[in-house]
Amino acid sequence: MEIDATNLQNLAQRQMFEDPSGGIFNKRLMLQFFMMTQNTNMTEKERGDVFDLLHVTTLKFVSVWTHDQRFDKREREMIAAAEADPIDRCKNVPMRFATGQDVYIEWDGFLVQCKSVLDYMVKILHYTVGLIFSGLTSFKDDGNGIIKLLKGNVGKNPPGARKAAQLLIKHILANQDWLKGMIEARDRMNHFQHGGMSPMSFGVASIIERDGIQTLHRARVNPNQLVKDVMTTLMNNLLEFIEYFLGISIAVRAPDYAVQWNASDDPMQARWEMIHGAIVEHMIKTGQLDPNKIRT
Repeated sequence: MEIDATNLQNLAQRQMFEDPSGGIFNKRLMLQFFMMTQNTNMTEKERGDVFDLLHVTTLKFVSVWTHDQRFDKREREMIAAAEADPIDRCKNVPMRFATGQDVYIEWDGFLVQCKSVLDYMVKILHYTVGLIFSGLTSFKDDGNGIIKLLKGNVGKNPPGARKAAQLLIKHILANQDWLKGMIEARDRMNHFQHGGMSPMSFGVASIIERDGIQTLHRARVNPNQLVKDVMTTLMNNLLEFIEYFLGISIAVRAPDYAVQWNASDDPMQARWEMIHGAIVEHMIKTGQLDPNKIRT
């Protein structure tokens, strides 16, 4: 069947991803790792599967970001309303507090999607170090389940898989404290573990005390930490964690290349640099590259 080139309806364009962060997720998850897979020895089928996995993982992270943004917007609205009509304890009137259910729901969704991102991330190990899908159901036991698999189920092939496994184990252990805290918070919200987290603590109020001092009360995870501050820290930590995990994993399937992790404070800057082995050797000999920062 001939296709009429003059009929523009025969041409189709499909937008794969819209980045609401202004480019952070596209640069550091989608584009970066799509380009890395092009330098691997994966089959076309594997590359297609990995691209789909990266796509969904990125969408999951967009969900994390969306819950954070909605929490921030709603809490700002609540703060403005509370400060415009503060509760004055000097007046003999009932104190009325607005519900914090909107921000409670966003915090809940934020934690669920944070854990979901980790559960999707570990699937990359099937395509890179050869772990079977049935063992990669989730980021189980605060990452200890994945550590166990990496210790006991990674073989000699592909070359470099065991070295990558050791790097990933070290990476999980180095981040396990905050990962465990995040997952415990998710379990409290979703499974009512340890008594859950009360929605009553998520309200916002501006109170004029009897001494005349006005104080603002916001949602907190504990007396010293605001929920919004915790969300910002977790989101930044999670993105760095995933970016490193995916980079080390994919590099296993690129035997002709070395990868270098470049720490940066710029949220728009992709962290990995992939360099062909011949160029790496030349750069090391000429002092342009520190061999201690190379992952091969």
